[in-house]
Amino acid sequence: MILTVTLNPSVDHTLFLTEWVLNDTNRATRVERDAGGKGVNISRVIHGLGGKTLATGFLGGGAGAYVKHTLEREGVPNQFVPIRDETRIDFSIELTDGKPPTCVNEPGPTVYDSEVETLVDLLKGLLPKARWLVLGGSHPPGTPTDIFRRIGRISRNAGIPFALDADGDVLKLGVEAGPTFLKPNAAEASRFLGRPLRSLEDCILGAREICDVVESQQRDEHVVTVVSRGALGAVMSSHGKTWIGESPRVEKNSTVGSGDSMVGAMLTLLDKGCSPPEAFQFGLAAGAATAAKMGGGLANLEDLEPLLDQVKIREA
Repeated sequence: MILTVTLNPSVDHTLFLTEWVLNDTNRATRVERDAGGKGVNISRVIHGLGGKTLATGFLGGGAGAYVKHTLEREGVPNQFVPIRDETRIDFSIELTDGKPPTCVNEPGPTVYDSEVETLVDLLKGLLPKARWLVLGGSHPPGTPTDIFRRIGRISRNAGIPFALDADGDVLKLGVEAGPTFLKPNAAEASRFLGRPLRSLEDCILGAREICDVVESQQRDEHVVTVVSRGALGAVMSSHGKTWIGESPRVEKNSTVGSGDSMVGAMLTLLDKGCSPPEAFQFGLAAGAATAAKMGGGLANLEDLEPLLDQVKIREA
């Protein structure tokens, strides 16, 4: 089982526009509403690909009930800690120019110390049943910045490898716990390393450096680091090698959830014992399949398999 933790889930509203004019009325051509949060989406993808998963984290209020309803409607096993405050609602604006969406994310609900400890106790009980732990996304107000480091160390002490997909100080502190899998995008990797990663060569060097940083804290274990580059594909470093991956060309309908789809697909294959390059191919196909879907859907096997042969991977 792959156990995912989402501390700050959301209800995501995506507005699609042909143009965006400041200080004027803008009319959406399409609107999508869906459950959001990295771990939530990763569990949905794993479940859709036939893997075993369980989603957990914090949920509260009507928005939290919507997230839970979405997971249960799709048959995704979940066990969230109820909290007093309301789960956040996030907004994204996507234009037809092919560029990444503009996002406005609420900070999220205040989470109290007692609720944090309830989640930690829950995770300690669930980890013996897990093969992977996934920590992703932001942390809501009230939770300490080092929360992923704390949970990651609990996972490592239990002998369970963990994956990390975060940003800023949460990523930097989480890395100290020794993740086995990381998937920052180029902007997140830039902030982690303290320098811009603009070109393909920058991303190759960045992925290798992040691997070196994490592996220096590990014992006899290889780390898989993927730096995603949107429609340009991704770079993966592991086992002392680096691969460049080109995504299939698809008609993009929404980029929401593409990165989460890559993580979910890759972990599904790594959990089955597949090699990092095999998982990388699967992940790139899953990300493209999600970008091509209408209605905010996430990739499943039916969408993904026709794209596998179009993924191009070469060693750097």
